[in-house]
Amino acid sequence: MYQLERRIENLRTQVIKKQYQVDLFKIQLEVVRIYMEAIQNYLELEQSRLLHSRNDSLQAIAALKLKQGQITQYDYNQIELQTLGQYQAIEVAHHAYERTLTRLKAYLGIDNVKSIVLPKMNFPIFLDLAQVQADIDLNNPFATEQEIELILSDQAFYQVKLGTYLNGNINLSYGINQHAYRFSDAYRSGNVRQAVILGLQVPIFQWGINKNKLRIARNTYEANRIKAAIRVKELENEVSTLVDRYNHATKRWYTAHRSYTLAQCQYEILIEKFRLGKISLYELIMGERELQNALKTYYSAMQETVISYYTLRVLTLLDY
Repeated sequence: MYQLERRIENLRTQVIKKQYQVDLFKIQLEVVRIYMEAIQNYLELEQSRLLHSRNDSLQAIAALKLKQGQITQYDYNQIELQTLGQYQAIEVAHHAYERTLTRLKAYLGIDNVKSIVLPKMNFPIFLDLAQVQADIDLNNPFATEQEIELILSDQAFYQVKLGTYLNGNINLSYGINQHAYRFSDAYRSGNVRQAVILGLQVPIFQWGINKNKLRIARNTYEANRIKAAIRVKELENEVSTLVDRYNHATKRWYTAHRSYTLAQCQYEILIEKFRLGKISLYELIMGERELQNALKTYYSAMQETVISYYTLRVLTLLDY
């Protein structure tokens, strides 16, 4: 029993050390979440500024085309609405960006954030699920906590089992009984009258109670093992989902980055074509929407890659 207690204490010490690392990595994950939110606001702010400047130029071009009768008043008004919408988008994005920076500075305990830098695409392209699961089993305190729970469950069941064994009491009594007129003569001849009593006591009714206790303890023991197996399976499913999400997000990030770059180039070409009268206002607006959608897809893939990576980092306590 002493060795078992020592083993439990050693395992608990390991859990405390690993949990300390997990807590540090969780703090880093929260910083990353806020930072990625700041990146989103930053990208939206920069794109809104770009589109607003382009719409200013387009509005000047549209005014000239309106005078020449090349576009209708409706088309001109539509471009002006686009310009006003982008101005409002700048205000919203700027406010959100400043608010996120304030949260980031407060969380980090700093006074100033000089600049926001986009994450580099130097994350692993692919993570092997089996390797990640093996790292979690080795480094995460979850496995050690489950081992402690199973040991305590075994110990509790064993103690109940010991207390339910059939037991009884044997009593042996010996006595001498004589009488005399004087106390000094009472036990002078000890073998005149002797008595031996042997008694056996067996708790018959207690046996049924112990049997029920043992059945309850066994059910509790089995239930604890089933719960532990369910927790292990849930963690495995969570890890599988995270690894799968990460592997898909990295592929999307690379393709989305290329798509966003091309969408920016295409939009500049569409502006020039509109100026030359080769495309309609509708095609220009569609190009602007494609640019906005490309930015959303690009940020979504980047955010999912980074957040999934740092979440797995909390579970594995490793940098891949």
